[in-house]
Amino acid sequence: MGRERRQMTSRRDEKPFGAAEKQNGAFRPHRRKTRLLWAALLSVVLAGLVLLVALSRSPDDGYIQQTALTGDLTTYYSFSGSVIAPERTVSVAEGPLTISQLYYREGDRVEKGEAVLKTSDGRVYRAGMDGELWGLTLSKGQTVPAGQTLFSVVDYQDLRIRIQVDEQDVAALSLDQPVRVSIHALGLTQDGRISRIAREASGQGGVPYFEVEVVLSQLPAGLLAGMSAEVKLENQSVTDGVLLPVKALQTDDQNRPYVYYVNEKGRMDAKYVTVGISDGIYAQIQQGVTPGETVYLPVEQPQSLNPMDLIREETE
Repeated sequence: MGRERRQMTSRRDEKPFGAAEKQNGAFRPHRRKTRLLWAALLSVVLAGLVLLVALSRSPDDGYIQQTALTGDLTTYYSFSGSVIAPERTVSVAEGPLTISQLYYREGDRVEKGEAVLKTSDGRVYRAGMDGELWGLTLSKGQTVPAGQTLFSVVDYQDLRIRIQVDEQDVAALSLDQPVRVSIHALGLTQDGRISRIAREASGQGGVPYFEVEVVLSQLPAGLLAGMSAEVKLENQSVTDGVLLPVKALQTDDQNRPYVYYVNEKGRMDAKYVTVGISDGIYAQIQQGVTPGETVYLPVEQPQSLNPMDLIREETE
């Protein structure tokens, strides 16, 4: 009896087969479901954030705004040249001679007909015009071969600007046409007018050009022959035109200009415009943009030259 009771007691203390496994793993399926639920919830939150960012993104993100202005615009022809002294006479030795007398030195001012030097055989060389002696480096007793230049007389009070004009631009020039002249060495700009246009072209390297001379309204102090100058004259102009910075304009693969803008649906769009004159900084917009309208310049230029490609990327 005693043995059987002990055995029965021992059986009551024993747990049924599998009870321990159930106790240790009873919550594992529940935990797995919880993790899946949290993962799904996190995915929904992230998707919502992405959608929120997309919906809140301004259509002009990635663009620089440019506003169309109303104003005047003028374009100019610009030519480089130099200061010259066109009026001068040159005296040349008619034959071998020896200098017996010098009446003036280089830099002296002479009047037309005044004797400048005398030779040993009694010949006298005189000034051919009023002006300043230039190139007179001879000395008494010096022998000079035939054909050598003895001296020049230059009128440095009649300095002008000489420019070279391409054959395609010369038709735009006319005598007495007003111009603006900049003297780089003196740092000044003043008015002038065209005084001479060559009737025949000169050539250099096979490219024909015409020599044109400009007289200044007044000679500035310090102006010397040989100084560089720039001559500008009006080409085209517009008053109260619609203007955009040139950098706001795009061109397609056929070189047609267009701009980006935000359409009535709030989306970025592109449209072609008609461009008039341009000075390289601003361009006149004849059609396609109104005063005060905002257009957009992409921060990163599209690889394609088709203006609609970027718009398709924005809407996809």
